[in-house]
Amino acid sequence: MKWKFLVFISLLMGFLLKAQQVIMGVVESENQYRLAHTQILNLRTNKVFTTDENGVFLLSVKNGDKLRFIRKKYERFTYSVNASSFKHAVKIELKRLPKEIEEVRIKYKFSGNLTKDLSYLNEKKKYQNLRRELNDYIAHSSAPEKDPRAFNPHPLPRYQSGAVGVDVVQAIGGIVYLLSKKKKHRLNYATKKVFLRQLRSKINIEYYHALGMDDYDIDRFLAFAEQRFGLEKNFGQKMDMESIQPFLDEALLYFNFNIKSPP
Repeated sequence: MKWKFLVFISLLMGFLLKAQQVIMGVVESENQYRLAHTQILNLRTNKVFTTDENGVFLLSVKNGDKLRFIRKKYERFTYSVNASSFKHAVKIELKRLPKEIEEVRIKYKFSGNLTKDLSYLNEKKKYQNLRRELNDYIAHSSAPEKDPRAFNPHPLPRYQSGAVGVDVVQAIGGIVYLLSKKKKHRLNYATKKVFLRQLRSKINIEYYHALGMDDYDIDRFLAFAEQRFGLEKNFGQKMDMESIQPFLDEALLYFNFNIKSPP
């Protein structure tokens, strides 16, 4: 009788192990960035799991289970476990939620007087000042620096015997230094313009238009991001968008909330 009971227990354990198996996978964004700490809800058991630092998960599930992947600022995604889920690693791709653009309502009642109506529709004075300050910031950050030694007057030294040759050499060296420095600044400025033009051709313009930015705002945003993170210096030799995109995302948050948005 005992051996029959042991056989029954063994068969039962085998059935349970076969019914519940392990799947492994990774959660990524649309740009193939690993999404760490993504929550995974098993709708059958109501248990919640979390991906590790690399976006990898390892779960014990049954065939037919539905797994819901949840992450802030991303669309929820439900995955149905099937037979192939146990044979290969599962790749889950989450899409970023579109940013809602606030509706603009004009309460002003147009009078038909073009001059009067245009004066109302013009940008607020504070917003105009903010745009002007941003333009000044971009212009000064892009302009070549001036060597203060070229503008500081120095008294002429008194004549010293045997020192004329040294003074002439030093003067020539100073002139060569200033000319080469000025040329270097011109080259750096031109290189930065080329880099920003190439960067603009690589980004998704429609994405930024959907955020309410026009071409004018996009150009200044890219210049701001380049100045803040030194993109041309770090990625000028190789336009690696996978490495540049995280800096653009961070700059976009700062640009939207601290610079572009009117007070």
